[in-house]
Amino acid sequence: MPNAKILVADDDKSTRELISIVLEDEGYEVITAINGIETIEKAAKEKPDLIVLDIMMPQMDGYEALNKIKENEELTAIPILVITARTIKIYEKISKGLGAVDHITKPFSPDELLEKIKMFLG
Repeated sequence: MPNAKILVADDDKSTRELISIVLEDEGYEVITAINGIETIEKAAKEKPDLIVLDIMMPQMDGYEALNKIKENEELTAIPILVITARTIKIYEKISKGLGAVDHITKPFSPDELLEKIKMFLG
């Protein structure tokens, strides 16, 4: 669904920029956030079609942000794709248990990211 709006939340500038470039090249509109607090604020304001959410971020981690977004009736339907450097399988279970649609472990390929996003945006 090109022209879909995607919120990319990651505290690492190079990761955020790489994901943004990959998505913009596919025709997606990209909004970025650098921590969990900003993610919640931008999700409420922008109502993105999908959120790509890092877990390890300052001020408020991705799991706390995910939980708050899923508690908000206006935002709960937004699919959230979690990305993390944590490789232990339990983190995938935690992500999905909190309401994420899927989980990708860093490092990941742009193709893998796009494939996952297209699954949830149609």
